[in-house]
Amino acid sequence: MDAEARDGPPRTLLIAAVVVAAGAIIGILVFAALRQSPPGQQTVAIASVPAPKGDSAECRALLDALPEQLGDYRRAPAAEPAPPGAAAWTADGEPVILRCGLDRPAEFVVGSPIQVVDAVQWFELADQGRSTWFAVDRPVYAALTLPQGSGPTPIQEISDVIAKSLPAKPIDPAPAR
Repeated sequence: MDAEARDGPPRTLLIAAVVVAAGAIIGILVFAALRQSPPGQQTVAIASVPAPKGDSAECRALLDALPEQLGDYRRAPAAEPAPPGAAAWTADGEPVILRCGLDRPAEFVVGSPIQVVDAVQWFELADQGRSTWFAVDRPVYAALTLPQGSGPTPIQEISDVIAKSLPAKPIDPAPAR
C-alpha cells in the first residue's frame, strides 16, 4: 500500500490517543474521589463563642481524651477557622458539638436545676430543638450541644471522658437574680 491510499491517521497514533485520553479520565476520577471526604468526615462549621480558657491545659487534656465516636456520631473535623477548645461529631443530620473553656452561663444561678450524669453535674439550656448541657463542676466550663433526638449516649460518653480528664470541684452558680 502506498502513502496516498491510506485514509486518516496511522492506527498506532489513534491507539495512543485513546490510551492517553482514557488515562486522563481515570486520573481525574481518582483525583476527585480522593479529594472528596467520606460522608462522615465532612467538616462541621462551629460558631465561635467566647471561650477565654479554650486554649487552657484543662481543655487540651479534655480534647486529647475525646473519642472518635459518640454512639451513632462519628468525629468530624471542624471547618476553619475552628474555635479553640471545640470538637464535633456527625451522623445523618445535625452535629454534636463540644466547646471547652467557656464562661459560666448567665442562666446558671443559685437554685438552677442540675442533673448528674456519670459523676458530672450538668446544667441544661434548651433552644429550638437543640439542647446545650454545661458541665458545671469542673475547673473549666464545657458545653455539649445536642440535636433533638440524639438520645442519652453522647452525654453519657462525654461525662465519662470529663470525669476521667478533669478533676471535680464544687459548683459555683451566680447569685440568684
